[in-house]
Amino acid sequence: GRTSSRLETWGPDPGWENGNPPYLVPVVDTLNDTVACSVSKYFTWKETYFEETYTAWSQPADTKVVSVLERLPEGRNHKVLILLQTKNEPDSFVSAVGDTIRRAVRRPNGGWLRSRWFRVFYHAKGMEIHGRGWGHGIGMCQMGAIGRARAGETHESILKKYFTGTEIKKINYQ
Repeated sequence: GRTSSRLETWGPDPGWENGNPPYLVPVVDTLNDTVACSVSKYFTWKETYFEETYTAWSQPADTKVVSVLERLPEGRNHKVLILLQTKNEPDSFVSAVGDTIRRAVRRPNGGWLRSRWFRVFYHAKGMEIHGRGWGHGIGMCQMGAIGRARAGETHESILKKYFTGTEIKKINYQ
């Protein structure tokens, strides 16, 4: 229901005075009485990890513990700490910030985690991650744009919603 800024996700952009392009700022993405991207089959999702699926992560270990250190106002995780426990070696830690979280906390099949908006739940045989959305969360939400188009919004209003302060102009190209 809310996008993130470039600054929150990838850090400062040296090309901009304050580190963030003014058109890549957080946008509340509600549509009538719901969230525009609720049309997505990945609006909510769940990944279940058992001992054997931990090996698909970028750093293999027998068990892992994911601890969220910082969460952004809209619910996306901004900083996580991952404890790696291996039977024959000392424990080690990996920290991840912003969008690197999706690469550090892999899905059981080895692919990147769908988004940084997730909560972690532990059970006797492993853990579950319950999340929302798919992607980095910056700029235009593709599923939100589809939801808005289905609700009758024009492409101009959709683009202006996600990229605030921009103008749409016709350019003569030769």
